[in-house]
Amino acid sequence: MADACLFCAADVEEAPPRERAVRTGRWRLVVHRSALPGWFLLMPRRHIESVHELAPAEAADLGPLIQRASALHVQYFGAVKTYVMQFAEGVSHVHFSLVPRRIDFPEDRVGPASLGFNSKDEPLSDDQRDEIALKVERTWDLRPGSDQGL
Repeated sequence: MADACLFCAADVEEAPPRERAVRTGRWRLVVHRSALPGWFLLMPRRHIESVHELAPAEAADLGPLIQRASALHVQYFGAVKTYVMQFAEGVSHVHFSLVPRRIDFPEDRVGPASLGFNSKDEPLSDDQRDEIALKVERTWDLRPGSDQGL
């Protein structure tokens, strides 16, 4: 299935910033095509279709990566929390949606209804997504105790 996978098809190192805001040996963080600034997709760099297929090292990296993305949501996007969702239905490649839950969300976008930012609103432009990605890339490891070896 990796041959037909949209997430595996791209050459990550040559992709635009929005497709490679953060790259580790095992994961990459993408600025999602959403109307909500800061909506990220976190995905393993190798093709897997279910969470149970994560290698122990991939699983060990997952929590710290989600925590760091959540800290960026608070710092840059006014989030009070981060929604973490994983379905992998539209693209059969494990990926986690990391959504900055802001205090000013309209009622029709709270919880699972936050998916409306993707289906009902005009998405951010590629330039806007690249700008967010470059900011994330510049600040990802600028924190005490960062684990740059992930």
